[in-house]
Amino acid sequence: MVLDQDCWHGNRYLVETYEKSTRLLPSDRAHRVNVRVWVSAAEGTFLVHALAILYGSGAAPDAADTLQAGLAGVSNANFLVDDGMKIADTMIEFSVVFILKMGFGTKGRSWPAVEKWLANVQNQELYKKAV
Repeated sequence: MVLDQDCWHGNRYLVETYEKSTRLLPSDRAHRVNVRVWVSAAEGTFLVHALAILYGSGAAPDAADTLQAGLAGVSNANFLVDDGMKIADTMIEFSVVFILKMGFGTKGRSWPAVEKWLANVQNQELYKKAV
């Protein structure tokens, strides 16, 4: 039986138990917090609004603008936290690709930092192996 939060807690458990290299979840506390913020945003900010549109509500904030602004605050803007792909990047990537592919309020618009970030994430060996 899957209960609320099982997937989130399972995700967290798997990364914290088996990902010893700290590539996906950094050991630095500040970076670790940033990763958790972005992971929460993946489902709580991005995907939840995309699904609302998909199911007919017709209203959602512009998640791509939020991500564009978030990437502006990152020194290299290649990844959300630190200098390499983290679990936050993979979680947000899924939601953003879903939103962009479905065209939820994004047609005819461009987010250069988001597009650069997506390309960086999708070019990582870990990503290619998983997808």
